[in-house]
Amino acid sequence: MYSEQYIIYLVIFSFVAYFIVTDDSIARFFLLSIKIVKQNIERFFWMVRFHPLITTNKITQWYMMRKYMKEVEKIQRDLIKND
Repeated sequence: MYSEQYIIYLVIFSFVAYFIVTDDSIARFFLLSIKIVKQNIERFFWMVRFHPLITTNKITQWYMMRKYMKEVEKIQRDLIKND
């Protein structure tokens, strides 16, 4: 069963590689597609982290508490250092 999947992936990859080598516009298309996917992933993570519904989004709550605790530790270190 696994060998059939590898053959299918190999055939698909071979077709894609052939088209990329033979036509520059297809190569540019794949590069732009990869950039679009990367941008959409980054946008998704920004939306998850900084969504305005802080009270309902657990990831945002954790992120903000972590940021606040780092700031508290920094202030405590400064106070101890100044004493």
